[in-house]
Amino acid sequence: MLLEGLSVIEWSDDLASQFASRLLGDLGAQVLKFEPPGGSVIRKKGPMWPGQENAPEAGILFDFLNAGKICRSIDPQSSTDVAIFERALAGANVLVQSGLDAAFASGGLSVSQLRDRFPQLVVVSITPFGVDADAGQYQPMSEFVLQHHVGVAHAMARPVSNPEAQPPLAAADHEGPLAVGVCGALAAAWGLLVVQAGGKAPQIDLASQDFYAQVLLDDFSQFAQGKTKFSRDRKDNPNVAPAGGISWLLPAQDGFIMVSPREEHQWQRWLVVLDHPAWAGEAALCGSVAIRKQNWAKLRDLMGEWSRRLPAAELAARAQKQKVACFPVSTPAELLKNAQLHHRRFFDLLVSPGGGAVRIPGLPFQIVDSSGRQLLRERVVQRPRTEALESSNYE
Repeated sequence: MLLEGLSVIEWSDDLASQFASRLLGDLGAQVLKFEPPGGSVIRKKGPMWPGQENAPEAGILFDFLNAGKICRSIDPQSSTDVAIFERALAGANVLVQSGLDAAFASGGLSVSQLRDRFPQLVVVSITPFGVDADAGQYQPMSEFVLQHHVGVAHAMARPVSNPEAQPPLAAADHEGPLAVGVCGALAAAWGLLVVQAGGKAPQIDLASQDFYAQVLLDDFSQFAQGKTKFSRDRKDNPNVAPAGGISWLLPAQDGFIMVSPREEHQWQRWLVVLDHPAWAGEAALCGSVAIRKQNWAKLRDLMGEWSRRLPAAELAARAQKQKVACFPVSTPAELLKNAQLHHRRFFDLLVSPGGGAVRIPGLPFQIVDSSGRQLLRERVVQRPRTEALESSNYE
């Protein structure tokens, strides 16, 4: 394994940091997760394991984020426990942390002291605004608020007809912090390469705000060129054409499809799929991309009358045969049956409390060794193991 023999320490209760250290563990490192008394709050966060809804520490999210880790509880107010934590840092290669300064303030341990006290330690700090954030201005906030504060939720909070009555949206699941976690794991791997090359162990300051802001490249450039007016009011925003004219979400007999005949030659091939409806010859309705953007809603309804008669898979197959980008819109249940994901051996099996296993998302990358053998695919992943803290024999 790539990181076999290396030790990672984690002090964190946010999703991004926990996922970052989980990925390092997946790559072969031993991950020791320290938790405050009572354990991580995410242990009790749903969804819960089937049949374990009322059991303590039965959260599937916690098990997913911390699979394969060893978990131990320490009290940052206890000098004995702090000493145990420091001994762990002295023998570790990486620390992934968020909230360490606040938790260990009375114990005299801070991120700024780590370089001098543990020179071998690659420190990855994952926080909303960075370890140097102005505490008076940038207070801790929920992921929902953070995504709106940074602006990344703009892509999800589409303009609406009544902004006062229709609240804004953020990511529907945990895709944001998990993406930040991937970035954190990559940063840690870079830090280890620096040490391997003979350099000093770096302290890496990863702010979620910075990560989200850098994905707004298109929005920044369009605004700089005067091409975008940012407004949640659909009526007040002349630039709004929700993908219409280049992409449509259409109903199918058993769900939805997304189709994107963006260029003129693609549109003509899409009309073949549609069996050349009578309205296709009306230049004022669909004679160019610009006209189709203007009439996107009417075209959506016309195409929807046809598409709702056929299953999504058949619609997609017909479109792809004509080399038009088109795919069924998958539900989570359908993704578990996705042929391409199974072809890539994407899903892992997470051991359940009863000894069975459920499919969970695997690693967001694939690794192949020199012989062509795939590593880290379709594994049986163990739930995190909670151990008692015993200072007498802990190293």
